[in-house]
Amino acid sequence: MVITRLRRAGRVEVALAPGRYEILVSDIGRTPIRCAVDIPENGTASEEIVLGFASRISFDVSDAKGQGMPCKVQFIELGETPSPDLGPALRAHGCLDQHHAEKGRFDVAVPPGRYRVVVTRGIEFSHVSREVSIDAGERVSLAAILERLVDTSGWVSADYHNHSTESGDNTCGTPDRIINLAAEHMSLHRPPSTTASSTGDPRSSV
Repeated sequence: MVITRLRRAGRVEVALAPGRYEILVSDIGRTPIRCAVDIPENGTASEEIVLGFASRISFDVSDAKGQGMPCKVQFIELGETPSPDLGPALRAHGCLDQHHAEKGRFDVAVPPGRYRVVVTRGIEFSHVSREVSIDAGERVSLAAILERLVDTSGWVSADYHNHSTESGDNTCGTPDRIINLAAEHMSLHRPPSTTASSTGDPRSSV
C-alpha cells in the first residue's frame, strides 16, 4: 500500500511496479472516490479524478465592536456522527477535532454529520456554542460574537515557556504555534531559554 498527499495544484506522481492497482482518493468533507489503474511494462499511466464539493462551515467571528478576531473552534460529534479528524495534533489549521484561526473569517471542511461547534478565545472572552447539521457538499454559515468578560487593564496573559520546531525537541511549526497563542489570547510569548531562543525568531512568522 502506498499513501501520498496531493499538492495544492491537485497533481501527484507515484513510482509503481507494472500491474493493476486500486486507487482511493479522499479529502476531508468530500465523498471518497475509488478507481482502478493499469501500469504497463516500461510505460506510464495517468488518471483524472474529480472530487465533489467539500462540506464546510464558513465562520465569521468578531468582538462586540464587529472586529474580526483570532479564535479556536472545536467540533464535538453528536449522535452517530464519528469524531472528526481534521489533521495532526500540532497543526493550527486542522488539529484533531479543532481548528485554530488567526483571522475572524475562515472556512473549515468537515465530514457530513451533526456537531456541537464551540468557538472560544481564551478565558477572558465569552464563548459561542451551536449545534450544526451539514450534508455532503453543503456549506453552512456560522457567525459568532465573543464579548470580553474580564477587564484585564494593566495586565497581560503570558506563556513563558512553549516550544516549536526551532527548539529541536518539538514538531509544531512556528507559524502554527503563533496562531495557537493568538487563538488563546496570549498577549506575551517567550520561547524557552534553550536552542529555541538563540536560533529562532518567531517574529518572522507573525
